[in-house]
Amino acid sequence: MTEAISEIGETRTGRVLFDARAGHDGDDAAPGRALRTAGGPRAPRPRRRRNWSLWIGLTILVTVLALSLWANVAPPFDPYDTVGGRLEAPNAVHWFGTDNIGRDVFTRVMQSGLLGLGTSASAAVGAELIGVVVAAVAISGGRVVQEIIMRFADAFLAIPGILIVLLLRVVLGAGTVQLIIAMVVLYIPSVIRVARGAMIEVNNSDFVVLARQQGVSRARIMFLYLIPNAYPTLLVQVANIASRIIVLEAALSYLGQGIQPPVPSAGRMLYENQVYMQPAPFLLVAPALVIFALATGWNLLADGLQRRLAQRKEGARA
Repeated sequence: MTEAISEIGETRTGRVLFDARAGHDGDDAAPGRALRTAGGPRAPRPRRRRNWSLWIGLTILVTVLALSLWANVAPPFDPYDTVGGRLEAPNAVHWFGTDNIGRDVFTRVMQSGLLGLGTSASAAVGAELIGVVVAAVAISGGRVVQEIIMRFADAFLAIPGILIVLLLRVVLGAGTVQLIIAMVVLYIPSVIRVARGAMIEVNNSDFVVLARQQGVSRARIMFLYLIPNAYPTLLVQVANIASRIIVLEAALSYLGQGIQPPVPSAGRMLYENQVYMQPAPFLLVAPALVIFALATGWNLLADGLQRRLAQRKEGARA
């Protein structure tokens, strides 16, 4: 049966690629034509699909970051003072309108965006760093150590996340730093599970077994082999955790347990402005859009990174 796949023939002068549908084995009399010779043009490679998720996610996050930096470094209005009338609709001066005491909503929402970006990124990276090290210790420490750490992580994951954060807020107290610490503690068990799964294959690979036989210490195996070879999977998880933190922080701020006033917070703005839903619905739209943009940006970035890493694996196999 004739196949549509091209065959590769070896000659003394180089590799010659023939069209299997037209000829066979480089026969000069056959109508098959050489697509690539040793000195001729290369056969066209299949085009890679553009990774739209990665670029759209980066664009959203960079846009929010740029607007937030502008609102924090050189704010068009003081976010804490009255700068206009009460409940002004969006206009050329106040792009998102004003709130119930005449504060500029755009400045406050953009300042909350920078705080949301910083909180989500720092908490996700902190949880990732600690969780990766704990997972590497679990794998390098033997079966008993691994079972103890993983059972503790499983028990921690069985508790609702928002309850853990609320309990930690009671112990640690209010404040942005305390909130970030609570988020880090919350997501460490999730990182441990994912990191362990990524490191098991590396730990059983030939080069790690050889290094262990040659007397390489457990600490060197952890930091030279296990962690570096598992970073692609962990990089995707950072973006996934950051997107969850955005939503969780907004929910906590809505409940009054997140970022504390007078610092602007999108979740807190939703709570404070819900009583003005009918006369001024734009007060709810603006902070909701920021939360949606940040969560969507992190999710798209995670999806794009996952696709990029999958493409690299396929390229390495080819």
